[in-house]
Amino acid sequence: MNTSIAEFTHGEQRVLQALKRLPERQYYFKHEPRLNTDGHNSKPDFVVIDALRGVIIIEVKDWVEIVSADQKTFVIRKRDGEKEEFPNPYSTAERYAYDLDRLFKTKPELWARYKGKERLLFPWQPMVILPNIQQIVIEQMEAKAVIPAHCFIGGEMLKSITALEQAIANLPWRFKITGTFTRDIREIIRGIIDPSIVVEDQNGQQVGPLTITQENLVKESLRLFASQQLALPVENTPPSESTSDLQIRLIRGVAGSGKTLVILKRARWIRETHPDAEILLLTFNRELADTLERRLGDNCRVINFHRLCAEILRDIWHTPLNKRNWLEKNMASEIEDLKLPREFVADELTWRVEEGLLTDDSYLAADRTGRGYRLDKSKRQIINQIFKHYGNMKKNNQQSRRNWFDWEDIPFLVEERLQKVAHPYHGKYDTILVDEAQDFTPSWMRVVKLLVKPGGFLSLCDDPTQGIFHNYNWKQKNIPVVGRTTILRIPFRSTFEISSAAHALIDADEILNKSLERTLPDFTSYELFSGTVPELLVCGNAVNEHLAVVNRVENLIDDDIPTSQIAILCHHWSLIDQWRDLVARGVYVNSFDKTKGLEFQAVFVPHLHSFFSPEDDVEIISAKRRKVFMAMTRARHSLYISVQATVSDALSPILGSVSVNNIGL
Repeated sequence: MNTSIAEFTHGEQRVLQALKRLPERQYYFKHEPRLNTDGHNSKPDFVVIDALRGVIIIEVKDWVEIVSADQKTFVIRKRDGEKEEFPNPYSTAERYAYDLDRLFKTKPELWARYKGKERLLFPWQPMVILPNIQQIVIEQMEAKAVIPAHCFIGGEMLKSITALEQAIANLPWRFKITGTFTRDIREIIRGIIDPSIVVEDQNGQQVGPLTITQENLVKESLRLFASQQLALPVENTPPSESTSDLQIRLIRGVAGSGKTLVILKRARWIRETHPDAEILLLTFNRELADTLERRLGDNCRVINFHRLCAEILRDIWHTPLNKRNWLEKNMASEIEDLKLPREFVADELTWRVEEGLLTDDSYLAADRTGRGYRLDKSKRQIINQIFKHYGNMKKNNQQSRRNWFDWEDIPFLVEERLQKVAHPYHGKYDTILVDEAQDFTPSWMRVVKLLVKPGGFLSLCDDPTQGIFHNYNWKQKNIPVVGRTTILRIPFRSTFEISSAAHALIDADEILNKSLERTLPDFTSYELFSGTVPELLVCGNAVNEHLAVVNRVENLIDDDIPTSQIAILCHHWSLIDQWRDLVARGVYVNSFDKTKGLEFQAVFVPHLHSFFSPEDDVEIISAKRRKVFMAMTRARHSLYISVQATVSDALSPILGSVSVNNIGL
């Protein structure tokens, strides 16, 4: 329904505007669907689904004067005064209707027995619209039996929603629908008239069409190539901060609601409608980028953020410093004094750089709300010492021409280069699509804005409940998403049982549940797939846990589940090696942070007894719950969670949604 206006005739534009005014809850329409039947394509001007009455096949003619007409032929006078003969447009609409009927016959779900015969659950009806012809002329043709009664309408009927709806009601429908279309029936018809919105699983099997909301996001119009000149930045705003000229769409959705699917389909749609557009799809991690690249082919450039940065910094690129390893080797006593995890200290140093807290005083005065592990002045002073030592080491390395920057420095270095208009990546892309955008920091987003052309389009997908690396809102990232956000609430990916268990963890979290950016799932609009209840394995020891997981993996393989569709997701990379026997068999094993955006038929989340600590405060518990939630929602059909000895209080909210199995206790 988002076809470019340039593709419409003048009469079709008038019809389009009239159809857009019809109530969306009752009507759905598609312009020029390609109906592939018996090896040939037919293309009616519009197909309309009326949930109360049936399907309408519309033929639109821009004729300005009808000279003569009979049941077979119309003679019209063109604007230049010449006459031309055409077939009766009702016959054309009727032929399209029979083509569509043949497609309906391929779907058994659309048929039922009535009085001993098979018939469609709904009627279809041809209709002809003549936007430039007065209704009185049409009535004269009806009186002479040239055209069937109530099947043609003129321009007057397009001026009023009431008049158009009355004209649709007056069509000679062959029978009445009992009630209204079910949602499933409507979705099947939508998939028939627009195969491009049909979704296939990884095995190539059709699983249904995009929802109407998803389709509108895929086909949202964009103005490209409006200006080849660089737009002037907003006054007093650095070039990388200006968003006044950008088109922005935030797609916010619950886990499994189809955000990634939407941007994949959108990338293809942009390529089809704008063949010359420069398109970039950015992801957080390499695994997701590789997966999307395989699915998209040559439709656009797909790359993860840091790999793109490495291209831009090619002349100075080296393997970035590992902050955590440096802390372990050089700051062990200071970290011991802090009594904080090394990973947290490394993240605190990263946060300081992102926030620009580069001096001792600025850090001591900083508001750390939401950071977890409240730090008194003495602990902040120790952090200051560590920060200073780390900075001095980097300076010394740079002067000695050794590795000197770390992962967190990279976006700042790239931003500095892209500020130069002459840089080949400055304003290179007409549209950029960002998946898992909740984990893109403010500095990352400044880089993204420098990569897109003035007037370009940013499509951003996020779910704050899955933010496992960073916790910045869009105001902090200086991206205006108010009024530019579409919410996807239906968790299609996972079974109802898996989604319920995962969201139980979020519902019980006092921070996540109160977040203004949280998206509540909708379990009612569609009938979600049902499956087995997730299993919580409470094991006596590590041996019991390993055997329990391996046995269940064996059962899945016996049930013909491909090993590539079985995943073991660990909360820390050091745990991965414990599953090397399954890796050798093709099972996917990785840490939480490597699996964002991926999905599998079956998922195991082991070792959760060692994830939560009694010293964790509410903010740390909330951050860890987000990670567990993300891991749980990678599962489509089967989910297994395992702990040793006891279930942490932080994990207890899922107990009412899982089947508990004690092993070796």
